[in-house]
Amino acid sequence: MVKLFLQRMLLPIAVLLCMLIVPAIATAQRIAPQVSICTTSDTGLSGPAIQENHLYCPATGSFFSFTPLAPDMTGKGGLDNLAPSTYTAALALASARHLIVGTPILVTQDTNWNGVAITYVEFSNGFHAEHHDLPDLDTTVRFYNQYNQQVWP
Repeated sequence: MVKLFLQRMLLPIAVLLCMLIVPAIATAQRIAPQVSICTTSDTGLSGPAIQENHLYCPATGSFFSFTPLAPDMTGKGGLDNLAPSTYTAALALASARHLIVGTPILVTQDTNWNGVAITYVEFSNGFHAEHHDLPDLDTTVRFYNQYNQQVWP
């Protein structure tokens, strides 16, 4: 009796799960890979901005040149797409103040105390950045040192 009940219940559940999971996997594989935000040439960059560009977008084979998973879970995401929103601000900070934030190592997206979408980025040299994600708000990228003191802008 129990065996018959389990057979009648488990088969429809298994079929239902297959119907839900297989299309989700197929959809995930269709997501297009992102384009790199990194400058492959140092043309137009000088001094600290060149150093920041090399750290922000590490060359293949360097310590930070791992490939995190892309949204499609293929492993083709690339570190150069980890924090595209802070790239130009990091170059500006390096040029203006000679501060090198380094390689982005963690990106967190959340909401602030007012419920506004915000992105936080942690860097390898102890700096972190934050910016709001809504275009009608102030989207300035702010950088802070390891003591949480704002250093840019």
